[in-house]
Amino acid sequence: MILAIVVAKIATPSISTTALFGAIPITLALLAVVAFGVETRKKQLERITAEELQVEVVPAR
Repeated sequence: MILAIVVAKIATPSISTTALFGAIPITLALLAVVAFGVETRKKQLERITAEELQVEVVPAR
């Protein structure tokens, strides 16, 4: 993304700009974890997938 902005001559490369553009996806990821992380806490991956696909999970014997 940073290279595309520099190539498009929208901004010159600088450390502060690079840090800002790096902070944006990290902030979005943090918000996603806050919003959706609690929903999947203490659930097995198989159960989450089954809920998403709306199928029944049969426990292993």
